[in-house]
Amino acid sequence: MRGSAPGRSRAWPLTDRSWWREPAILLAPLAAFAAWFYSQSDLGVDWYVLGRARSANDAVIALGPYVAAIVAWEMGTLRRVWGRLAVRRPWWRVLAARMALPVTVALVILVAIYAVMLAGLPTFASPGWSIPALSVANVLGWALFGAALGLVLGPVLSLPAALIVPFLVLAVPRSWSDPLWARHVTGLVDSCCDPSEVYDTRALTAGLAFLAVIAVASLCVAAIRLAPARSGIGRPVLALGIVVAAIAGGLFVGQDVRQLGLSSSAPRNPDAVRCYDGNVCLWPEETFALEANVQAWKRVRAAWIDLGLPEPPVVIGPRNSGMPLPITIAVPDMAGNVEDAEVSLVIRLPAAMRGCFYRNYGLVTGTDNDPTRFEILSSLLRARLGLPTGGPLPVTADQASQIWSQTQQCEEGQAGG
Repeated sequence: MRGSAPGRSRAWPLTDRSWWREPAILLAPLAAFAAWFYSQSDLGVDWYVLGRARSANDAVIALGPYVAAIVAWEMGTLRRVWGRLAVRRPWWRVLAARMALPVTVALVILVAIYAVMLAGLPTFASPGWSIPALSVANVLGWALFGAALGLVLGPVLSLPAALIVPFLVLAVPRSWSDPLWARHVTGLVDSCCDPSEVYDTRALTAGLAFLAVIAVASLCVAAIRLAPARSGIGRPVLALGIVVAAIAGGLFVGQDVRQLGLSSSAPRNPDAVRCYDGNVCLWPEETFALEANVQAWKRVRAAWIDLGLPEPPVVIGPRNSGMPLPITIAVPDMAGNVEDAEVSLVIRLPAAMRGCFYRNYGLVTGTDNDPTRFEILSSLLRARLGLPTGGPLPVTADQASQIWSQTQQCEEGQAGG
């Protein structure tokens, strides 16, 4: 572009030459701090790679507004002089050159956050491509959004809008009680993931489709504003048609997200479960809890049989493993604490024996299945193991079989694991 300040060609040889590049660098530390703060504010399961990746992706709550505002600033400076200078490059190259540094800075911050988060894992593991791809799509999508604002509005309007709109779009749907699936459309990973889960492809597809629509609409705006002027309405009509088609395509591709509720997770492939001596199976990331589960299960199973109750399956496994008793416990703070493991197994076993221990570890009951009966059985197990019962027992151990006979088997679709 002619008319640029002299002496800048060597400063940014791969980008457009502009004295207004500095804001992307000067504001980078503030953006990096804000991104790190958001990634740490709701840390995912700290021993599972997808939980860490989900937390790293939360950084886009800060990086999205940052990159949108800086690119809007860049485009605001371009907007003031556009049409007064002789331009020999295609519009898309001008756009890419102006966006290059802000986007690069944002991506470097993002990569650094991912690297630090993943470095905190006990053993290195790859998060796959889905959540990192969503993070990159957020940066690119909101950068293009900022470009469109900067080309259409003056800086007084475009800069505040570029900061506020991405933040509201990313953050506000998380507070909605209805529809719950809306929180999965914006490009954040919500209520995912622990070792029994993976990121649901329906949420991923919807998030990528939403960001693709933003990118396409923004590119159409940039094309109209930066491409050589032509008479007639052909170009605006074509751009409008492309935007409408993109919206329709995004709605079609992402429609399955409406099947989701609060969580964006899907059950993990049970083939990943590993079984060990001691009749305990765990996800690979949960082996730190093996010894506690082995010792606790041996005692809890014996106590259950001593109460005269039906003999349980020999092997227990984790949630979503497809095993009859998905009741293992794996929390780093409890690693090696057998008594805490016993307490957890005692709470879970009675309901799991009836197939009523749901995937979120809540009791699924009907009108004929009072959860109080499961709680009584848990209390009897506590007493038999010498664990605190929290008060006097309403029944004696001899009545355990009677209480058990009053419980009902849950329907197949409700069974846990």
